[in-house]
Amino acid sequence: MRLNLNNAYIAGLFDGEGWVTCAFRSKSRAQRPSATIYIQMGIGLTNYKILEALQKKFGGSIGNTRQRKITDKPYWLWVLSTKQIEKFIIAIEPYCIEKRLQIKLAKKFRKTIQIKSRCRLSPKILNYRIKLRNELHQLNGGKCKRWKKHNPDK
Repeated sequence: MRLNLNNAYIAGLFDGEGWVTCAFRSKSRAQRPSATIYIQMGIGLTNYKILEALQKKFGGSIGNTRQRKITDKPYWLWVLSTKQIEKFIIAIEPYCIEKRLQIKLAKKFRKTIQIKSRCRLSPKILNYRIKLRNELHQLNGGKCKRWKKHNPDK
């Protein structure tokens, strides 16, 4: 059975079961020390077939998480990386309600990506990404102590 998911249905799934997050990764190499901030979007479900249909339509990867109890159903995560989110955002943005502000921040973040560049981020772009990440974290209701050292405003 082939699932044909329309964009409004996918947006509803994302509003209810999806997430947008930013993370900080510090790369410490002898010749090229650098830091980067990346964004991810995804949906977590117990229905693997739906996630497969999303993967086929938008790309990304599917992984499973550990079951807390032996009686729990398997839980799967479909994840899009920074470079993969654009097509997904275009498809769902008109229909999203709950996560529309997170999507706007993800779009701003996505505009700072240079697809074919392997250069280090300029301090200006890195600080802008940190600012966007902090806004997103507040929207998601989080308080992260380790981010204070990466916050240019504090």
